[in-house]
Amino acid sequence: MPDTLSAVLSLPYIQPSQAQKHVTHNTALRVLDSITQLAVIARDLDSPPPAAEVGARYIVAGGAAGDWAGQAGAVATREDSGWSFVAPLPGWLAFVTGEGVVVVYDAVLGWDTLTGGADLEAETLGLNTSADATNRLAVAAGATLLSHDGAGHQLKINKATGTDTASLLFQSGFAGHAEMGLAGSTDFSVKVSADGSTWAEALRIDAATAVPHLPQGLLVNGTISGTAVQSGVHDTTAGRLMGTGAFGLGQSGPTTTVTLATAMASGFFNFAGTDPDSPGGTGGVVIVARYSSQWINQLVFAANQTFMWLRWTKDSGATWSDWAPVFTTANVVGTVSEDAGTPTGAVIERGSTATGDYVRFADGTQICTRTETLAVVTTPLGALHRDAALADWSFPAAFVAPPVVALSCTSPALWADAGAVTATAAGRVIWAAQASTGSHIVHAQATGRWF
Repeated sequence: MPDTLSAVLSLPYIQPSQAQKHVTHNTALRVLDSITQLAVIARDLDSPPPAAEVGARYIVAGGAAGDWAGQAGAVATREDSGWSFVAPLPGWLAFVTGEGVVVVYDAVLGWDTLTGGADLEAETLGLNTSADATNRLAVAAGATLLSHDGAGHQLKINKATGTDTASLLFQSGFAGHAEMGLAGSTDFSVKVSADGSTWAEALRIDAATAVPHLPQGLLVNGTISGTAVQSGVHDTTAGRLMGTGAFGLGQSGPTTTVTLATAMASGFFNFAGTDPDSPGGTGGVVIVARYSSQWINQLVFAANQTFMWLRWTKDSGATWSDWAPVFTTANVVGTVSEDAGTPTGAVIERGSTATGDYVRFADGTQICTRTETLAVVTTPLGALHRDAALADWSFPAAFVAPPVVALSCTSPALWADAGAVTATAAGRVIWAAQASTGSHIVHAQATGRWF
């Protein structure tokens, strides 16, 4: 390097015995004036601005033309006589006032933003603490604020592949205790740990269906509300949670009173004794059970009684079957009855009169029996002897038609037979192989129908 120029900025030296030393001195000052406390107006112009004031400085952009031709990257300073240029050296810093950023010169990259702009790059950054190769950004502060720049704001955590992790880890004493994000898949999950090593997944939201899963279960200490919960005890909206008392379940007090003809929702309800569909003429409780959208069953309990009835519909209540009684030990034995051939009372009825005992069944069968001691005096009838003078047997309960009558005698030398049979009585005949007198026990049974 010539010894007439400085080693770094190539400033001219004043030589011994040099004439007009002020020219050399002023040239050096002019260069220093251009690059000292370097602040340029812009760095993206490729031609001189026409109204640049004396002292205005610019970084010449690539592809420069006009008075700036061939000076790309140089610092251009407007002087009285025109433009002067200084070629930058690597590491030079300049503040671009038009952008509010600091740029640094690199021999390969040219001028690049150093700080304050979107292109800031650094290997590590520690704010009030030290960063390292793993935690390249480290902040030690009471709080960290990430705010909007005019509208919203997003904090983005990106991972390379679906099986990697992109999450927020919450630590205590630098031991992890909670983590949320994408842990090994694209599903969002929340995990917790008591010791920092054994983890349990508390929540996972399927990325494909958005359905949340709670692998550890759910404990809610409080009231659940919102559109996912019934709006009332009879809310039938599909998928909503039921509360205590919904459709009569879990209530400690009386359930809602309904009309039997329109009670379609499954559940437990009360109905009034004045309800025209009440099977027993009294109020009570109805259990509604749905088999499908059209098939519905109703089971009715008479209030404070042991009587029950059942009916069904297959057209969602447009028509109902007749009420059918449900029998228990409380009503299986009682008074049988019928309506047009359909049983309406108990299953079995048993009774006694002075002329015997009877059993009636709900299907119409009736059996009458009698055991009595008769005074028998047989008279000859051909080769046999008989006593046909016995009084007729009046049945303890009438039949609707003459029944089948069977008689027997306990004495080995006698036998019994039925005489004329009507719906209300039967004649009796005692037979013997030889003349016989005395008292003998006779059993009689009549089997027929009471309706």
